[in-house]
Amino acid sequence: MDATEQSITIASTAISLSMLWVLFFWLWKDYRLDRFRQDLFATRDELFDLATAHSVDYSHPAYGLLRSTINGAIQYGHRLGLLNILVFAVAVPHDKSQRVSETAYRERWTNAIDSLDKETRDAIVQLRNKVFFCIAKQFIFSSLVLLVVLVPATVLVIALKVHGELSTYLKQKIERSFLNKLLLQLAYRMDITAQTLSGNSSSCPSRIVVN
Repeated sequence: MDATEQSITIASTAISLSMLWVLFFWLWKDYRLDRFRQDLFATRDELFDLATAHSVDYSHPAYGLLRSTINGAIQYGHRLGLLNILVFAVAVPHDKSQRVSETAYRERWTNAIDSLDKETRDAIVQLRNKVFFCIAKQFIFSSLVLLVVLVPATVLVIALKVHGELSTYLKQKIERSFLNKLLLQLAYRMDITAQTLSGNSSSCPSRIVVN
């Protein structure tokens, strides 16, 4: 290969990599963020409809906790990337007070849904799992590294689960995996952040759009 051919190869490779960079870090990531937020808007509307259909007061703790978690995810969905999650996992102090706060958040959620009837409780837990599933998808599909690693694995799972419901299968796996603890930590922080930004808004309906 002479110098001219080498120059052409280098130039074409650089152009191809530049196009891939634009495709992923600009077009794809913007699309994923818009899709993530739209899915959460739809889920928040489902929560509003559920509260109306089941006569759940907007000041009920379960409604307020889930709505503030959704609002926090909408507000900070752009930070759900691999690098930010790693920094969060490493840099955020996990001292005793932090563990106590996260435990208190889980207890608040458990106590809140325990006061609901079984049908309403099952419905709101399903919505919460849906929110966690959206967060997990955004975490995976906004990371080039995870896409390269997990897309082939996902294809294999689809092939193995061709006769089953993939989303239900993945939700069950998320609940039982290490991601569950991470998602709970994120949910806790999104709840706190949303409450800080909006104040005590548990008594307000959830149709208000968070920009």
